[in-house]
Amino acid sequence: MPRYTQALLAALLTLQGKAPAPAGDGAFLDLERRLLAAEVHGDAGFFRRLELCGFRFVGWHGEEMTKSQDVAAVAAARPDMVESFRVDDLVVRAYDGATLVWGRTTLLLANGRGERRMSQGRFTHVYIRRDGRWRLAAAHSSPID
Repeated sequence: MPRYTQALLAALLTLQGKAPAPAGDGAFLDLERRLLAAEVHGDAGFFRRLELCGFRFVGWHGEEMTKSQDVAAVAAARPDMVESFRVDDLVVRAYDGATLVWGRTTLLLANGRGERRMSQGRFTHVYIRRDGRWRLAAAHSSPID
């Protein structure tokens, strides 16, 4: 079992049996919108500040990335230009010191020839409260076919 899966399973088992507290859905929607905007605009500094040192990301093809790899990927040039993007369909569940966020991203992309395509994905983000602010501990993203 991959280390990321083990860590996520351990976190979920720790939270098992504890009723979710009401979450500030609006605050997390804003955070998720800022996160996607930072990704689209290549703002690696945003991710460097948001992600915890032990952050792990599992991508669309099962690839795993550490914080440093993820930050570098955000900063890397992209082959397609993003014309528009949005985050919606958000579900937020807060527990003692942790918040789970599920949602959908939609991007309208254009390549160098002006051909457009839409890309949609579902994500899961695990936030941990550290030093008075929410930090991203783990993330997973899957394409919507």
